[in-house]
Amino acid sequence: MSDSNTGALTLRGGRVIDPIAGSDDVRDLAVSGGRIVAAGDATSSAETLDVSGMMVVPGLIDYHVHVYEGVSHYGIDADTYCLQRGVTTAVDAGSAGAQTFPGFQRFIISAAKTDILAFLNISTSGLLIPEVGELEDSRFLISEKAIAVARQYPESIIGIKIRVGEPMTDDDPGKQLREAKAVARELNLPMMVHITDTLLPLDAVLEPMTDGDVITHCFHGKRGGVIDEHGHVHSYVRDAIDRGVLLDVAHGRSSFSFDVARAALADGVAPHFTSSDLHIYCADGPAFDLTTCMSKMLHVGMSFEDMLASVTSRPAAALGRADELGSLKVGTTADITVLESLEGRWEFKDAEGSTNVVEQFLVPRWVVKNGVATKLQPSVHER
Repeated sequence: MSDSNTGALTLRGGRVIDPIAGSDDVRDLAVSGGRIVAAGDATSSAETLDVSGMMVVPGLIDYHVHVYEGVSHYGIDADTYCLQRGVTTAVDAGSAGAQTFPGFQRFIISAAKTDILAFLNISTSGLLIPEVGELEDSRFLISEKAIAVARQYPESIIGIKIRVGEPMTDDDPGKQLREAKAVARELNLPMMVHITDTLLPLDAVLEPMTDGDVITHCFHGKRGGVIDEHGHVHSYVRDAIDRGVLLDVAHGRSSFSFDVARAALADGVAPHFTSSDLHIYCADGPAFDLTTCMSKMLHVGMSFEDMLASVTSRPAAALGRADELGSLKVGTTADITVLESLEGRWEFKDAEGSTNVVEQFLVPRWVVKNGVATKLQPSVHER
């Protein structure tokens, strides 16, 4: 990557799309001092980027990644796999627990150029090794420790994460789920619940979930999914959505099905967040990166407007940062992604091994982080 200078910057001639403002037009966008300072025909700056024919959108937010490199077996480098692929803000989904979070804050969050926020794993260990589930031994669930650490790092911890799938839990996942919800309630934070191959029926998983809680891996093709035997979204899933429970794609290695996503969208149920669940086991496929996952969601029938909101304005609002992120309005942080939409034929696999031919592919060409522009390398699918 090559960085522009840190002075004023104009992105000239792009299609500027702001989901919050509802605007979509060709114009210039000016940046100075790490802030968006003008919209329209900016006339001068220390540097001008010609982004004609490209889309200028708020900096992408990936609501589910695993970036505790060196500690979690899932961990990848945040800047390599997030910022250098167009993502300006990433949310780590439970890589660290109470015992391991201080190191995550010091050595990863504080050091990265990518802004990193985190769901704290209810297990004190977090996601350390693949051979042992983090809650197979219930002694790793110590509510008091989770509460204390979340209160120690309120600038970084934005929720509580629990995986209730097999083999992550003991033989009473319902009890562990209720304890995780009690911790989230005590902290007034949302709870994110991983739902693949759950020992509990999905309606029982959803029962304690309330407004702002997140079902992650919402379109997996395994036991306990959102689609019934007739190809429709379960009524209890709709009930949960009606009371404010949010759906997160979280593609990952084994948690996304083209067929399930297509059926849900056809049945009128779209995800609130399009996310990658990017980690070491899927960074070279099938997820690859956030824009690949975005392209897949367009392929299965999600509208461009809805998909863009699911990686910008909606996660920004859920993070409580809509005043700074997810928009291109004057005065907000200059986190910007420049996308190019390519037409062609790309064979992409989902996490079930099914291959679909995708004809529209979104590629990040530039990323602007706090006003600093970086030209990105070609996508892996172009090399």
